[in-house]
Amino acid sequence: MRNQSPGEHRAASRVHRDRLQQFQRYREGLRYNPDDRPEWFQNWTDFAGEAIRRGVVMRRARIVSEPVTEYIRYEHHVTFLNVAIGEQVRWLPRRLAADIALPGTDLWMFDDSKIMFTFFSGDGDVVDREWTTEPAVVQLVKNAFETVWQRATPHEGYVLKQPNEMRTSRSSSVQQARFGEAPWKRRLLGTFLVLCVSVAAGCVWWGVAGFLRTLDPPETDNDRAERSAGLHRTQHPGKGRYFIPTDAVLSRATDGSPVSYLHYELGDSDDVNLANFLSTYDLRQPGALAPLPDDLRVALPGDEPAEGELIPDGQAGRRIFVVRRPFGLGGGADIYVRAAGT
Repeated sequence: MRNQSPGEHRAASRVHRDRLQQFQRYREGLRYNPDDRPEWFQNWTDFAGEAIRRGVVMRRARIVSEPVTEYIRYEHHVTFLNVAIGEQVRWLPRRLAADIALPGTDLWMFDDSKIMFTFFSGDGDVVDREWTTEPAVVQLVKNAFETVWQRATPHEGYVLKQPNEMRTSRSSSVQQARFGEAPWKRRLLGTFLVLCVSVAAGCVWWGVAGFLRTLDPPETDNDRAERSAGLHRTQHPGKGRYFIPTDAVLSRATDGSPVSYLHYELGDSDDVNLANFLSTYDLRQPGALAPLPDDLRVALPGDEPAEGELIPDGQAGRRIFVVRRPFGLGGGADIYVRAAGT
């Protein structure tokens, strides 16, 4: 998701402190134009911009309560600076995240394997940071982030409501009381105008929704590897879950045909285990032991095992192996996949 050095963490901390100072200036009336590049943001521009230029994909998801606070309104105002250097930023209203198992604090994920949690005081100051590579925690964060990202709105399409819009329901009640005292012609006219506005708003929303659907990020090699193996999240809709591979490699055979290699790490919890994986992708129970293909063991970056339980599979060119962990509890396992010619 994000791949940054410790130096970039320090840059992020400096930007956080500078933003608190700039927030005060925002409250005093400061506003930026889209072409502005303020000096206080330059450290982050240098660090993050260099990472993005070398191919790092940086995605930033923000879950916000509505109506938003004054600080979130300021943060939304300056987010064009993040977008300008190549970050992908999306916003999700908290009411749309009610059914997502979310981590309890702000975090950064690096290379889909390391998590840095950041803890803030009630005043918004950073008080501590904590690193973890615990597989179950990493899987939780990966699943939560992808779900949030899928539901969230790209920055360009997320419009903050003005404060006076939040008083609409109260104003409508007052207007209805006044119309109740007016002659029948005025009531009829009011009803007609409400219908016209409703139809117009519906048409605008339909157009905006259609436009936003075109803003999905381009497909990556990881996506293509999952799709060729028949394990991409869009190929199994309605399941309510999906799994993100720990390793995904898209390669080519000697004849030029695509070959995908995937590795999933499954934990022992009720939500992330072998039974869940098989159910999500409509796979059968593992069968007899079989050797892992040599090219799979070479392509993946880890020290892969020599054999695993082969899952009987009807998809041509795909072989799926299950390697149970000796000390796992009821579901801890590694899944290895080789898919060719799809």
